Amino acid sequence: MAEALSQLACVYAVQNNPQQGMAYTERAMAIAQEVGDVILVAKLRHYAANRYAELGALERALEIHQQILKQTEGYGDLAGAAITRYQIGKIFATQGRYAEALEYQRQALAGLDATNVKRAISGVLIDMSCVYLAQEKYAEALQPAERAVSLSRQTGRQLDLWWALTSLGYSHLGLNRPLEARQAFTEAVSIIEKLRTQTAGGVEERQRYFEWGLRAHHGLLSLLVMENQTQEALVSAERAKARALLDALRQGRISVQKAMTEEEQEQERLLKAEMTRLNTQLTRATQSDKPDAERVGEIKSRLEKARLNYEAFQTSLYAAHPELKVHRGEASISKAEELAALLPDAASALLEYIVTNDRTYLFAVTKAAGMAKATIPGIAMKANNARQNMGPNQQSQPAASGRREMRPVSDRG
Repeated sequence: MAEALSQLACVYAVQNNPQQGMAYTERAMAIAQEVGDVILVAKLRHYAANRYAELGALERALEIHQQILKQTEGYGDLAGAAITRYQIGKIFATQGRYAEALEYQRQALAGLDATNVKRAISGVLIDMSCVYLAQEKYAEALQPAERAVSLSRQTGRQLDLWWALTSLGYSHLGLNRPLEARQAFTEAVSIIEKLRTQTAGGVEERQRYFEWGLRAHHGLLSLLVMENQTQEALVSAERAKARALLDALRQGRISVQKAMTEEEQEQERLLKAEMTRLNTQLTRATQSDKPDAERVGEIKSRLEKARLNYEAFQTSLYAAHPELKVHRGEASISKAEELAALLPDAASALLEYIVTNDRTYLFAVTKAAGMAKATIPGIAMKANNARQNMGPNQQSQPAASGRREMRPVSDRG
């Protein structure tokens, strides 16, 4: 029971829901302590420290991790000590203590390389790249991101691959390599949107998961704006906003299964269960001390087949129940031509903005001679400056927020 609760805690943590993750961790901890499972208690202390960090209680998290580090070093557990150093480095990075963060990450990487814990190695490399990116050291960020992408492809861990590709994209963007940045961001966006459809739980879990994954969308948006590809940038902005907003609305959060027959619900449940089962098998196979390449390849092949089966089911399901596509946030994304059709005449403009983590972009959609045109009429503001110029209602919106407003072209106020 305690082990099952701890696994649920990890699922909620991956879905960017630390509150539920902590709740399940505490329940698992109580049972593990009651039955005297010392090993599970130690593991759960590690999980609890991670949840504290995610909830912003950094000093409490740091205190627990430092206690664990002393214990693991005392036991001679090289892998355990390395993973704990990795978590301490994450906390220092969050606090802006970059030199200390990198030192702990280098120590963690050395320990993990020595013990060949590939899945954790990818995480350390991604975090090292992110620390360099935070300091705008793009050349230094590139190498760990590239190695993390390679390792993540080997292990088949799609979430790690998304993180690594996103870091790689920002590294290339900072080094003015637009082609490489676009390739990385495009693949990262594709991965996170696939993962979003496979997220367990209800609308809140899916919304948290996607908000966590908007960084790649924002990177692609920044690249398109830099290249003056305004039409594509507008579509990218629309995609990011639409996914988050549609998940939030979801028809008043009613169950989207009401339109489905019992047979369709059961078929979807079985298809999702098969993907979950194969993902679990793949994780275990790649995390073993001596991964069997043939076995890993077989599982990957079966998993790809299961994904294709699920996609085929979705296609037929949406054909039978078109409203489901909207309820699930899978509706098609508006393009400039479609937005221009909303305008009453050529003297009007549709204004739309999107707030990312570090910038606010404003788009203006107009039409002249029957043609749609999207422009960015002003310089994108830094997010912290932009928020100072917004009212309290706008400030409380999430990073992917935005709105549309129709104005006469002559109205520049």
